[in-house]
Amino acid sequence: MGKQIGGLVRDWDVEIDIIIPIPLHRIKHRERGYNQSEFVAQGIASTICKPMIVDAVRRIRHTQSQTKLNLEERYKNMKNAFEILPGASKKFFGKTCLLVDDVITSGATINSCASEMLATGAKSCIAASAALAK
Repeated sequence: MGKQIGGLVRDWDVEIDIIIPIPLHRIKHRERGYNQSEFVAQGIASTICKPMIVDAVRRIRHTQSQTKLNLEERYKNMKNAFEILPGASKKFFGKTCLLVDDVITSGATINSCASEMLATGAKSCIAASAALAK
């Protein structure tokens, strides 16, 4: 999936500087054993030859699943769910970042993460995902 998305990014001439997979909370990562967004992001990075950064953003709140929440509840659930790690903003300051998630449903997760990155110096954030749910 990531290589296919990377092909689209390349074909559509989407200008990005770095790729950042949406991080899982440490508890969820421990339960699952991997971050599926990282796998998608790796495929994109290998296709378009752009760096993937996994040590800039951290999910600091173990949020409940978004699947049973309405739109307003999803945004509230994701508010302040991410933080930029100390000193990490220099990795994306003034850059266009491609945020990668496995599934985008409401956009609450991507928006929450992008807000933190933009507030700490990213030039812009573009979202990509393996799926778009309704």
